[in-house]
Amino acid sequence: MAIAGAGVEEMETVAKAWGAEFAQEHGLRIDYISVGMGNGIERLAQGRTNFALTDIPLTQADLIYSNLLQYPLAHDAVIPVANVATSSDQLRMSGRVLAQVFLGKITFWDAPELRELNPGTVLPHLSIRVLHRLDTSGTTFVFTYYLSKTSAEWEHAVGIGARVDWPSGDGVRGDDGMAEGLERTAGSIGYIRSGATNHVPLTQISLRNHEGSFITANAASIRAGASAERFARWSRYEVLVDEPGRESWPIVNTYFILVARYPKDPREIADFIRAIYGAPQLVAGKNLVPVSGARIVESIDETRVPQGQH
Repeated sequence: MAIAGAGVEEMETVAKAWGAEFAQEHGLRIDYISVGMGNGIERLAQGRTNFALTDIPLTQADLIYSNLLQYPLAHDAVIPVANVATSSDQLRMSGRVLAQVFLGKITFWDAPELRELNPGTVLPHLSIRVLHRLDTSGTTFVFTYYLSKTSAEWEHAVGIGARVDWPSGDGVRGDDGMAEGLERTAGSIGYIRSGATNHVPLTQISLRNHEGSFITANAASIRAGASAERFARWSRYEVLVDEPGRESWPIVNTYFILVARYPKDPREIADFIRAIYGAPQLVAGKNLVPVSGARIVESIDETRVPQGQH
């Protein structure tokens, strides 16, 4: 049996891990290509693939229009990072101050707002160089969602989007472009996925979360930030930013798997979804935090939408 999928590059290693594992256990071949979220969803809607992987959830209206279902699969973090030397190994920010930086309102690393959040830390009198993504990006979507939730000024001036009109800074493309830009630009600040920070010698910023605690991003804080996940509506639309919890990282990204609402072989697709939720170790081994699959698997009825739910 062969299953074809397409979508975001960030999940390609997970799809390959599924393929290696399920070929032995289930006789299942998985063919996945990285074509981006939009192209992946388009191929699925056209019936050219069996599933798509995305890091931006589809709304209920989008799912109905395209006759698709989505299931949350895994989490990682979006992390603000900087190329700046301080007297401390930790640099603290709040959502409001971070928004002011990306709005171009705070322009030096030793600004009063940053000194207030970092008492006892010597901050350099160095210009802040904002870097942002030019390409359409789920990372940008969840980052701007967070800024909009924690800053009314950002919400009104810029808003939420996978691609926005940035009020300040220089543009780069992709996680690799962001990492390279940050490394070569003294005083720069940007945002990057937690899985892309390996071997990047930059300062990861600690953020003040919903409870007022300053938190760094790691597997435990991502798991805590995702613990409020509900995914209660049949659309399972959820964006996990600034969630309650003393140990919660406040910018959690979620990856979703999309399948056809009325597939040609519903039993085959349902078995495939059960198999991937039954192997969370394949997700956890790729710098991701797996979603608990118990409730998801219980809700699968040959991938049909339960009657009476909207």
